[in-house]
Amino acid sequence: MRCVHVAVLAAVAVTSCYESDFLPVAPDPLELLVPVHPESARERDDVDLLIVMDNSGSMSEEQAALAAHFPRLLEDLFHPPDRDGDGRTDGWPIESLNVGVVSTDMGSFGYTISTCGSGLTGYAQGDDGCLRNTPSPSVAGCTDGYPAFLSRDAADEPAYSVEALGHDVACLATLGTTGCGWEQPLKAARRALTEQTLPGGCNLGFLRHDSLLLVLWVTDEDDASISPEHPELLDTERTDLGHLGDIRILMHPDWLVPVEEYVEAFRTLETPEEPRVLLAVIAGVPPDEPLCIGRGDDLGDCLAVPAMRQWIDVCCSYTPSCSTEMGLAQPPVRYVRLAQAWGARAYVDSSCESDWRPAMERIAAMVGEHAAARTCWPELALDPTTCNVPGCHALLTLPDDAACPADPDCPADGCPPVGPDDLVAPRLDPCVNPTTGDECEPLLRDLGLGPGPDGAGDRVRRCLVRQSPRPPAGADGCGPPSGDGWYFVPGAAGDHGCAEVLLEPAHAPWMPLGARLELRCAAPAGSSR
Repeated sequence: MRCVHVAVLAAVAVTSCYESDFLPVAPDPLELLVPVHPESARERDDVDLLIVMDNSGSMSEEQAALAAHFPRLLEDLFHPPDRDGDGRTDGWPIESLNVGVVSTDMGSFGYTISTCGSGLTGYAQGDDGCLRNTPSPSVAGCTDGYPAFLSRDAADEPAYSVEALGHDVACLATLGTTGCGWEQPLKAARRALTEQTLPGGCNLGFLRHDSLLLVLWVTDEDDASISPEHPELLDTERTDLGHLGDIRILMHPDWLVPVEEYVEAFRTLETPEEPRVLLAVIAGVPPDEPLCIGRGDDLGDCLAVPAMRQWIDVCCSYTPSCSTEMGLAQPPVRYVRLAQAWGARAYVDSSCESDWRPAMERIAAMVGEHAAARTCWPELALDPTTCNVPGCHALLTLPDDAACPADPDCPADGCPPVGPDDLVAPRLDPCVNPTTGDECEPLLRDLGLGPGPDGAGDRVRRCLVRQSPRPPAGADGCGPPSGDGWYFVPGAAGDHGCAEVLLEPAHAPWMPLGARLELRCAAPAGSSR
């Protein structure tokens, strides 16, 4: 698989990719290889994030930790960092985000339990997987009411900052600790994302058909989603079933919904050709046990760790898998099995850690890996002596008739007029620095006004973007760019396992909101394209 990575739309680096037989062809001798980021090819740069928050009696520390560290996840999603220092962002930024919160309270099948509905008789469905929109009284500065879910896109920065979104998520996700003590988080997630997203459901509109979906569970206990065939697990009068709680689960594990059933349920939200679901869990795995922290396909030996064994203590609960200043936590065996089944698109970390920033960063990195299209980009003819692509031009179309930003090293008044039709020439008339008399190439060369997206009028500005100078590096290929512009990296040399068209800098400041970049290459002699 090969991709093209460029910065477009508000100077945000994204990926756009094409199968070679998908390329639209203009009449010879000019071949329009792309608009680099056409709307029809955009996919997986919108994310829907469902937070499944345990709201039982022991969760105050974990809810506070999520509120404190969730902004790191948001920041990394919208503005991926370069933590490895290679000059490129570590992941792909997202364009838009929906965030919703559900609780783990799915009721008690009508049985009266002191921790469910404050002991209300007939407490049946709990929050039923509906997104919560009631602000927390324990978080300062919340508004009086919220929509069912929060939304932000890349154009919202002035009006709705990442920091403001993080605060609003804290207002919704700090659910308190009066929820049902029999937590059913996997059931809550499935209900929230399936039945409740259908017409008439309470979550209609949250899940977008072309988005990436991230489900994040936050808890200090294991999942205990009860099979509808065995509601008697919550019958306080059935003393023959053992003490109500963990003992009953240990005695009757088959009365819970099999983890495999949830695996299949989440798979119905995607197809093998378009995997779109990512799973993340912050639960009670031991914080000092690397076998239990990481992607699902790296957790194969986690359940053999002694701390992950579900032993009943003298009281009637599982012995803790970890005990820190964050409190006690129980072995999240079912979550680990879910992550193992989901593989590299699942991540597990410990709720017993006081610093959740690393977990947020790793979850964001997982999203970034999948937040863009991943189809093929064709190889271009790279000249090894110049490290440029002969006959290819990158055209920037500005959203209005604003001038192409000036280049002080190559002023516009030293450049002969050039239009898009001149791009078929073997060599454009060069610019000359009026001060030095030397030939020069501006970062952006004015190509004049052209029709807008609707084809009407000459009212949008087009600029020719230069290829970034790159020094040849002998038999090893080409060196890094030595100036601003665009450049091509062949598939064999691409860091992302694909041929790439890149911008230097990656977040180009001359790419305003709404700008469009396209790459045009002259068809080779004798080409049938």
